Amino acid sequence: MKRALKMLFCVTLVLAVSCGVSLAVTSEGKIASVDEVTKMIKLERSNPENGMTENAIIWATDATAYAGKANGFTTVLIGDYAKIEVDRDDGSGKWMVKSIETSDAVPQEALPAAPSNEEKPVKV
Repeated sequence: MKRALKMLFCVTLVLAVSCGVSLAVTSEGKIASVDEVTKMIKLERSNPENGMTENAIIWATDATAYAGKANGFTTVLIGDYAKIEVDRDDGSGKWMVKSIETSDAVPQEALPAAPSNEEKPVKV
C-alpha cells in the first residue's frame, strides 16, 4: 500500500511539473523603486526564513491586477506598502506580478511585536 501511494505521488508530481503547473507566491513589503519603462518593481521585504531585510525584483505585465491605492502601474508609488502575488516565468526565470495591492501604511499584523514595558523585579 505504501509503495502504491509513493508511486501515485511521484506520477502526480511528474504530471504537475510537465504540465507547467506553477505555484503563486505572496510577498509583502515597502516599494523601494519603480521603473516605468521595464515595469520593474523593487520590493524591500523581510526574508521569512531569517528575518533579514532584502530586495525582491519583480516585473508587472499588462495582465497584472491592481487593488488598494494602485489602479494601474503608474500609481504604484515608492514608499507605499504592497502585498504582491507573483509567479515565476518559465522562459525568462523572472518573477512576474499577478496582483498587487498597495496602501499608505504598513498593516499592524506586518509589524514586529513591540517589546514589553513591564518592569522587571530588581534583585537587591
